[in-house]
Amino acid sequence: MGYSKLSPALLKQFNIEQKSNQNKSIVVLARKASSIFWNNIILGISEEINKYQSMLQVNFISDDDEKKLVLPVNFQDKIDGIIFLRSFRIST
Repeated sequence: MGYSKLSPALLKQFNIEQKSNQNKSIVVLARKASSIFWNNIILGISEEINKYQSMLQVNFISDDDEKKLVLPVNFQDKIDGIIFLRSFRIST
């Protein structure tokens, strides 16, 4: 879990690696639609990201937000990667 408040000596004593620099924040953006297929895809992505002690944030884009090209309110500043599920319409 990367407890950075523990002293390096204590981490070394218990053979705990400090991985705070390796943790990544990955965002999945998907259209609002529920299906077993897409839920399984998201679960698979989550399992793979958890292997690397990284964080997954899933955001569902409404039709209205998609038309207005608006990102979710809770979209973070520090994001290391974005995965788009399904295609999104491009406004012209």
